[in-house]
Amino acid sequence: MTMHHLTPRDPANADSVVVGYDHVLSTFFAKASHSSNPGPTLWVGHTKPREITRATDVIAKVERYAHIPGGLLRALQDDHDKVDQRTRTERDAVTRWSRSGVDH
Repeated sequence: MTMHHLTPRDPANADSVVVGYDHVLSTFFAKASHSSNPGPTLWVGHTKPREITRATDVIAKVERYAHIPGGLLRALQDDHDKVDQRTRTERDAVTRWSRSGVDH
């Protein structure tokens, strides 16, 4: 599964926010959590196949927890649309985003 680490809006609320695409379940997922809490604040798209089928829907789930950089929607759509063309390493890629784009 791909994982896109996003910049939290309010680290007091969630200090880790991740979205991505799980090619095994054919679903997008989102998780927001805080290191001081035992469980996630938000955890969707991880329990059944095709639970979240649109990249726009998964972004809507996390936008209150994270800054949504330009390029994220396209990256998530590519995760879904190009899954069969990618190597295993590419399908399991981890990307870290700043407020404005991919961190290098």
